[in-house]
Amino acid sequence: MGIAADLVLVVLAGLAGGLIAHRLGQPLLVGYILGGLAVGPHLPGPTVSDIHNVELLAEIGVALLLFALGLELRFADLKPVRRLALLGGPIQVLVTTAVGFAFFEALLGWERVPSLWMGAMISLSSTMVMRDTPATSVRPTVSDSMLKARRRKSDATRFRTPGLLST
Repeated sequence: MGIAADLVLVVLAGLAGGLIAHRLGQPLLVGYILGGLAVGPHLPGPTVSDIHNVELLAEIGVALLLFALGLELRFADLKPVRRLALLGGPIQVLVTTAVGFAFFEALLGWERVPSLWMGAMISLSSTMVMRDTPATSVRPTVSDSMLKARRRKSDATRFRTPGLLST
């Protein structure tokens, strides 16, 4: 298989995992991770042929996603969540790192440095999962503000662009 076939396989696995997670009421992130595991080299079944190329495409995709987010982001969108982000963000990272460190060192018997790295990795990946929990979805988030701004922008350009109905 080539890179195109690998890409199709990864997208289909992510779609299937996302649909299953959505149907089970879980965050889409869980479905995407399970879809990646399903087509990874560690389970039987269809797998990507060149993991390095898929990883490279994933890194490019993340960079483009962050760039697109930067294009849409306004500082005014961040104002409603500044206190939560400036106080809660670092606290969440530190507490999750400490819990992960304690878990891997005390319960699994890992050495200190690998336990600390694993705790830090979990703290960074848990930020997205925490955003999707019901307790935090009550308050408006940065992404909610950006979606509203995008809708306003879309509505404004839709009615101002020349078209068949504008005459």
